[in-house]
Amino acid sequence: APAPRVTNHDVLLRIVRDAPPAAPPALPAPMSTPALRQLDLPERAEVRTVEGIPRAIRWRGRVIQVARAIGPERLGGEWWDARYLRDYWRCEDPEGADDVVLYRDYTTPGVDAWYVHGWYD
Repeated sequence: APAPRVTNHDVLLRIVRDAPPAAPPALPAPMSTPALRQLDLPERAEVRTVEGIPRAIRWRGRVIQVARAIGPERLGGEWWDARYLRDYWRCEDPEGADDVVLYRDYTTPGVDAWYVHGWYD
């Protein structure tokens, strides 16, 4: 009797059938995402800027030196009003202990008003 013909398909089926089960994919390490703690009402702050970028924040009786300021994220009003109402900034101190979210309020012309809106834990 002639020998059975073996095709590539037969070989592939044998390899798959005889192979040990694959290990489940490794799960990525959990990320430590900081939580935003938003104040019920934003609190007024004094902010020193250099070329419009926050460099120091006086808030709740202490001064936070800003090592890194991320922003501004500009928020406007209605589509027909092209002016910005707020510039949001995320400000970090040199040690990474303080990570504050503040904004500059442009709703009152001529008033330089800064507010702390919250912080990251």
